[in-house]
Amino acid sequence: NLLGNAVKFSHNNGIVEFDVRLRSAQQQLQFKIKDFGKGIKECDFERIFQPFQQVTTNDKHKVYAGTGLGLPITQKLVEAMGGSIRVDSKVGVFTEFTVLLPIITPSSSSSSTREAEIRELQLPVVAQYCIL
Repeated sequence: NLLGNAVKFSHNNGIVEFDVRLRSAQQQLQFKIKDFGKGIKECDFERIFQPFQQVTTNDKHKVYAGTGLGLPITQKLVEAMGGSIRVDSKVGVFTEFTVLLPIITPSSSSSSTREAEIRELQLPVVAQYCIL
């Protein structure tokens, strides 16, 4: 959902960044999805996570499909996995969503074994996509 929204709200020929990082000290995976499109007003940060809510735009000629359920569902899924989601944005410049998810390993593993398993994860650092 977050990547789809980033593409949907990016300008033509824009860039969408997808960043995945291992935060081994916190035993978390961090996902960041950033687009350089229309942005979201800070006063709307909480509202976008409410069902059936969409933010308004000054671009009255552009219509965006959607019901306003994607972000609330995404938030519920992230929280159900013990994680968190937050948004940062500057209108007309960028929007960035950050998702933190705990890394859960089998409880039979010792702490040092879990840390070794986490270090072995191979993750891409940053991917950029050009929107055509």
